[in-house]
Amino acid sequence: MFKFELFDIKNIPQIVDIVFPLWSDFDAPETYRRLYSELIIRSNLFENDKRFQLTDNKTGEFLVSSFFMCKGDLCTVNSWVRQINKDFTLQQKQAFDRCRSYIELMDYKTQKLMNDDDIQLTLYVSNKKGCGSQMLKKSAKLLLSKGYKTLYLWTDCECDWKWYAEHGFEMIYNGVCDMFTYKKQEFKTFIFKKNLLEI
Repeated sequence: MFKFELFDIKNIPQIVDIVFPLWSDFDAPETYRRLYSELIIRSNLFENDKRFQLTDNKTGEFLVSSFFMCKGDLCTVNSWVRQINKDFTLQQKQAFDRCRSYIELMDYKTQKLMNDDDIQLTLYVSNKKGCGSQMLKKSAKLLLSKGYKTLYLWTDCECDWKWYAEHGFEMIYNGVCDMFTYKKQEFKTFIFKKNLLEI
């Protein structure tokens, strides 16, 4: 059995362990690459009661997390960055800034399309196959009870963006992000939406 509850901030290192191989495929010390992965996580973590986790009832093992935000929610990642970037090189600081700017840009584009009773899925990470759909269903049920109607999310060509199209999400934006487009290889970004009742 699984326990659905508010996300415990102490589980951030466990999410880093899951995403680190996927999000840090570049030449830099491992400590920095782990912090870069944590930056992405914390950039999607907002000061609200809409961040959830599934854990195993028996073992307490962390299984899945899902973070959401609505218009006006606050992200405090910049205070964390100021604490950990003192020894960064200029290039490392610029990489952090570029990552933050990209996430903020895509959040802005997504929220421009949203109504006040819509909600954005900002991060979704699963540690165990088969648990993800349960997390989405439980999250959707709770969000519906709070009056939210439509789920929005953005993704890009480095993720499995086709999964959303194959699972009933409507693509409402398909564009190119110039800051990550190199040597004429377009970095594609996408925004999807789906009625919470259909999840």
